[in-house]
Amino acid sequence: MVTSPSFYRLVVKRECVRENVPQYVGDTIRTPSVVAEIGQRLLGDEDQECFLAFFLNVKNRIVAYSEIGRGSIEQCPIYARDVFRAALLTAGCVAIIVMHNHPSGDPAPSTDDMRLTRHLADIGKVLGLSILDHVIVTDSSSYSFAQAGLLGSLSERRERSTGGRAPALEP
Repeated sequence: MVTSPSFYRLVVKRECVRENVPQYVGDTIRTPSVVAEIGQRLLGDEDQECFLAFFLNVKNRIVAYSEIGRGSIEQCPIYARDVFRAALLTAGCVAIIVMHNHPSGDPAPSTDDMRLTRHLADIGKVLGLSILDHVIVTDSSSYSFAQAGLLGSLSERRERSTGGRAPALEP
């Protein structure tokens, strides 16, 4: 029998992780509307901007997600390095979906939202991690960069990043 304190902490940590699996981990993402529904549940009633990243495997299943940043009522500073650090540390991650909320109730992307999305997509290409979508949610509506055609074809991006090993999101 092992009785070292470090062994005990490791077992306790593993049990906590098993019992408290975050909601949505293991869910398959097929469409931007599914992402929007999840976003509205998680962020729709927040009174400050919050930025989340979902990390997907080759079957479009969420393997993890993380809050990347939290800001004020009108902005949330985000650095690409924080998004990709979390993705690279997530085992099995081949694609990312980012989302944030607009407490104002207007899901239209700002110039900064568009700039950030392009920046993340460009860095993702270099790293071999596709940015499948950036969804902006409010308590009652949403905006998808993929649906608006601002991220190019989801099929093409997924094909390039995974070598065709995984299904693309449906429109």
